[in-house]
Amino acid sequence: MEASASANGSTAIDGPNTVRETCQGILVITLKGPSLSEGDAGAVLAEVTGDVANAKGRVLLDMSKIEYMSSAGISMLVQLREACVNEGGSLAMCGLAAPIAGVLKTTRVDRLFKISPTREKALAKLGD
Repeated sequence: MEASASANGSTAIDGPNTVRETCQGILVITLKGPSLSEGDAGAVLAEVTGDVANAKGRVLLDMSKIEYMSSAGISMLVQLREACVNEGGSLAMCGLAAPIAGVLKTTRVDRLFKISPTREKALAKLGD
């Protein structure tokens, strides 16, 4: 794990599966990708769980580098959302590839999340 300063002055933590930083008091988790499948999903959840608690559950998941997501990835999203809600926050997502957005919509899982096309719009939704 490596820490570095980001453009907004916060410290980014570069882990094996994610880059995590705080922006406007919200934990922004950027998934490295390119997939979110069985092996990746558990590792991502383990990597970010402590940070979710520290952020009081206010989390933005940037999915812009994810090209493929299995059912294990969907399960991980639901578990991450539950962790956020348990901490009094919520989970928003941005940068979803069209096929992934379509699967979430078809399965109606999209209703559990605040989904925005861009990071800026997602941060605004979480700030409300």
